[in-house]
Amino acid sequence: MQQNSAHFEEGIVRAIQSAWQTFDEWSSRSTLAIQNTSRTLALRMSSLAPDREWISFSARSDHLLDPDTPLRNPANINYPSKDDPSVVALHTGYLERKKRFTRAYRESYYVLTAAGFLHEYASNDPTVPE
Repeated sequence: MQQNSAHFEEGIVRAIQSAWQTFDEWSSRSTLAIQNTSRTLALRMSSLAPDREWISFSARSDHLLDPDTPLRNPANINYPSKDDPSVVALHTGYLERKKRFTRAYRESYYVLTAAGFLHEYASNDPTVPE
């Protein structure tokens, strides 16, 4: 019985050693393959022109604007009720407002409309987001 157990245990150790050798060979081969792939990718990325993708995209896209197109002037755009007195600003300009909790003054751009609303903006430039 003891001899059978020793022989059985010896077989288990040899099977584990064999599996470990197979794993080690596979691991070293895959590491070499990964390194080769990494080198190939590095070479291709370094030789890639920075504007290649954009040139390719713009060549197959017909909905891009011509960069020489002049900008639109908002004053020339017509829309319903554009000249209605309720949407025309009565007064515009900068004001300093005292903050409630910090007691510090902050300058902002304000627009007073005919409807009696005072609109506060961070800047007088309409393209700057709030």
